[in-house]
Amino acid sequence: MSALPTLFTDSQGRPAIQTQIVINAPLDQVWSVLTDFSAMPEWSSTFQGLEGPFEHGGDVTAIYRIFGRLSRFRHPLVHWDDSETRKVFGWSAPTSEGGSVIDDHYYIAEMMGPNQTRFIQTDAFRGMSRLMAPLMLRLVRRWYVRFNHDLKAQVEEKNILPQAFDSECAAATR
Repeated sequence: MSALPTLFTDSQGRPAIQTQIVINAPLDQVWSVLTDFSAMPEWSSTFQGLEGPFEHGGDVTAIYRIFGRLSRFRHPLVHWDDSETRKVFGWSAPTSEGGSVIDDHYYIAEMMGPNQTRFIQTDAFRGMSRLMAPLMLRLVRRWYVRFNHDLKAQVEEKNILPQAFDSECAAATR
């Protein structure tokens, strides 16, 4: 299940977007695929991963495929939660070196049940003109929805294989 992307103004008056999708797999499995940055380019057509220390406060470089080219954005990981039922990473930093637009981005995975996880991307921009904001939000909406679907397909494909193998093993031992 995928909810429609929401474009809104957040509590700080910033233009923002939220996308979400339900993934039929346990939280730990979603998080494992989401944070396996070396494998991400194999299955994600948009977000290509992070380079640098993946930890709270880590100074990382986010890599995106934008219009067929790789773009790199340096960010400190300031959003972080690693609880049993919710995992988060994200940043709040300029969109480019010396840029005046601040990107406040969250990747959130929340346990819905033992075999279901809600994946949410939320992004808000500060310092963007009123004319530019709607254009930017519509542009990133496509990328975020695409990434959500890529992640869901990758996780659920990995989730099906062990279950199918276990079923075949059980049937073979009868």
